[in-house]
Amino acid sequence: MSVHPFPQTYHYIRFTLSPPCSSPLLIRRAIQEALSQAFGITSSSTYVDILYVADNGNDAVVRTSPSDASRVMAALAVSTAEPHLSVLAESPFLPSLSTQNAIVF
Repeated sequence: MSVHPFPQTYHYIRFTLSPPCSSPLLIRRAIQEALSQAFGITSSSTYVDILYVADNGNDAVVRTSPSDASRVMAALAVSTAEPHLSVLAESPFLPSLSTQNAIVF
């Protein structure tokens, strides 16, 4: 019997936000601005789903395609947009992001 891995249709990225921001729209806008600054206007339309924003605005989790995940993380690393998003963890398996600091989805 052969083992077949599950297809990876999404990639999840957990961020910290500085300054804290609890608005999913402002977070999405910061991601769009970062992608536009780093890779041009066409990259700003990259599919990103905001799945979770902490009540205190310190953490957020987004979902994107595996092919776009590295582009999103690279753009945010060099971005000057506010709020500044820093990658805490990334994985194709969403529950693995909750093991650090006990996020409850």
